[in-house]
Formats: sequence, structure tokens, C-alpha cells
Amino acid sequence: MRIFIFFILVSFQCFSQTDTLTVTKQDQEFLSVDHFWGKDSFKYIYSSKNNTLYKTGNQQKFQYKNVGLGAIYNVDLLNPLELTLFYKNFNTVVKLDNNLNEIISINFTQLSNFKNIAFATTSIEQHLWIFNSDTQQLELFNYNTKKSKVIGQPIQEDVIDMKSDYNFCWLLSTKFIYKFNIYGALLQRIPFTGGKGLSINNENVLVSSESGIFYFQKNSENTFILNLSNNFGGDIFLTNDSLYIYAGDFLTHYKLQTPKKQ
Repeated sequence: MRIFIFFILVSFQCFSQTDTLTVTKQDQEFLSVDHFWGKDSFKYIYSSKNNTLYKTGNQQKFQYKNVGLGAIYNVDLLNPLELTLFYKNFNTVVKLDNNLNEIISINFTQLSNFKNIAFATTSIEQHLWIFNSDTQQLELFNYNTKKSKVIGQPIQEDVIDMKSDYNFCWLLSTKFIYKFNIYGALLQRIPFTGGKGLSINNENVLVSSESGIFYFQKNSENTFILNLSNNFGGDIFLTNDSLYIYAGDFLTHYKLQTPKKQ
């Protein structure tokens, strides 16, 4: 596995055999929130403050708050027309439409086959990826039938974060990055320690850690470390060729030219 180091101060190319990468700072804006969750293709920013979810942009502002469920643990923007919110303290998932109106609420404590879940994200239609903390296993959950399909074997170490698209799910543990598909196959297990969070786009993986932000390219063994000075301590979001980092009340947008393949 090769590791390349890039500095954000200037844009430059790596003169390796086949791979190139350019990282440039685009802009920065003030944003005083508790969490930055991401930015969609329609340029709306999703953030939360005081347990309220905000969607702002295009001279519009939407908000959603569920007093009974408390703190928002995660917001999945995979489908901006149907967001997935996870309230870990109350073992509950809420689906919202693009105006942040509630579509459905799933309380896993009230199911006949009770589950304690640590993570929940969007999957294929009428399904969620969930990580069952009782069994330490990933599941594909149909929220209409309330039935689950177990994905893979139990994870032996602690799981720190989970992100997904419709067909694949990634788990960040204290030792590895796992990639599963909806058919139950473990596709990858990459050794990695010290990770804090994941961001996924087009099967490319971004991992934040105390030592920096790492980029794992789809179908490649190359790993790129982005040296971003003191900017890697906050929330990260990867979408296409844009990297957003929220830290210290500032949202910074970087342009990321992904490595070229031969």
C-alpha cells in the first residue's frame, strides 16, 4: 500500500507512476452550529443546533425538531428527498421529506423482535442499514415488514462509525474499515487504527483521524493522506470532487481532484 502526502497550502500533483491529486481551498464561510451534516447537490446546507435540524440555502430555511427524541445522533443525506435521522438515545429512526416533514418514525424498542441499534443509514427502497449492538452485526432492515437480513459475521472490535450508499455499507472499527454489500458479502477489510469518522461518495472513502484525513480510492490499493494543518478535527463531508470541513465555527470548501487511473 502506497501513501502520498499532500499539503493544502498549494495545489500540486504527485509525480508517481499513474496517480495524480490536486487539493485546493475554494472558499470559507462562518457557521455557528453544533454539527455540520453535509451539503446536497441543490446547494442546501444541513446542520443542527440545540437538537434542531436546519436545511438552509437558496434563500430558504427549513427546520425539524422532535423534543421527545432529544439529540440527533446522525443525519444521512444520501437521498435529499428522503433524509434518514437517527436518535441513538431513543433507539429511533425518523425519515423526513425534502421540506423536513416527517414521513415515518421507527422505534426499534417497540418492535416485537426488540433491537438495540448503534447506527442507522439509508439503503435501497424501504430499507435501512442498521448495526445491531446486541449481536455486533450489520443488518438490512425492511421498515415496512419490520424484518431484517443479517449481513456478515459479528464484528469483534468496537465500531466507531457507519456510512452507506444504497448497495454498500462501510463500518469503521478500532482496527479495520469494512465494506459489505446488500447480499451479505464482506468485500474489503482494510487495517486502520485511530479513525474518528467516515464520509463516502461514489464508493470512495474518506476517514478522519487524529493524525489527518485519509482518502481511499475505489478499487485501488492507494491511500492518500491530506495534510490539512489544524482543519481535520471537525465534521467532514465528501461529495463528488468537493470536500467540506467544519471546524471552529467555519465551513471550508476544498476542491479535490481524485487520483487518475491508468
